[in-house]
Amino acid sequence: MSRKKRLILLALTIYEIGVAIISVHLSLNVLYYMLLSWAIPSSLFLTKIRYDRKHIFLTSILTAIPMSLVLDYLGHISRSWNYWNNPSFAVSNIKLLPNQMPIESFFWGFLFWIFTISTYEYFFDKHRSHELKTSGRLLFILFFLLAFATSLIPIFNWVIFIPYYYAVILLIFFLFVIFLLQKNRVIFVKMIQFGIISFIWGITVEIASLMLNLWTFQSDQYLFMLNFFNHRLPIEEILWWIVLPMAIVLHYEVFTDTGD
Repeated sequence: MSRKKRLILLALTIYEIGVAIISVHLSLNVLYYMLLSWAIPSSLFLTKIRYDRKHIFLTSILTAIPMSLVLDYLGHISRSWNYWNNPSFAVSNIKLLPNQMPIESFFWGFLFWIFTISTYEYFFDKHRSHELKTSGRLLFILFFLLAFATSLIPIFNWVIFIPYYYAVILLIFFLFVIFLLQKNRVIFVKMIQFGIISFIWGITVEIASLMLNLWTFQSDQYLFMLNFFNHRLPIEEILWWIVLPMAIVLHYEVFTDTGD
């Protein structure tokens, strides 16, 4: 990474911390916070990645939207987190599915996804591809099938509860990361570097979100609970900010990009 990019990376980190402080001070809702924290930086970095931005935008939609439905819906009915009826999060009052999933959940997933990929591509990746691999197409089909199956749960009133759902999904993503890193060791160092910096950004978002009361964790189905800035926080949530960005980037690199 060049000196110029290191300085931009530092500036972005300071910006994220500044946005968090301002958002808490002004008691911003989730839409304003997402706009400032993820949408604006993503737009700036996508302009820098001139020839690849449509590819990033498309793959982010095809992945983040169905996966937001699956992960968020199953997490909600398993009571792993609570924010669907939170007026600070569900601000538009536009809700989907019979169980009233707020549309902000999809915005959150998409913007975080595209922020993660655009920052990784700008700071760490030099070799980019426009091609969507066959394995990537098959994964997109799988994601949409999972989303379709999940959407049937409230329609048919199926009763589903996954004990320790957060730990289960965290383990699945962790094994996904380990498997892909074993198969693509050339990007191991970059993944570790990106994992560290994205964790700093993620914890910043977590602190601000807790202080803004965007979500709460009220279940007893966690491995371990922490008192984090006077809020209950499961250890899974902290580990999630490490594992999820790496899983997003590895999925993008291995299945829709060059993989190096």
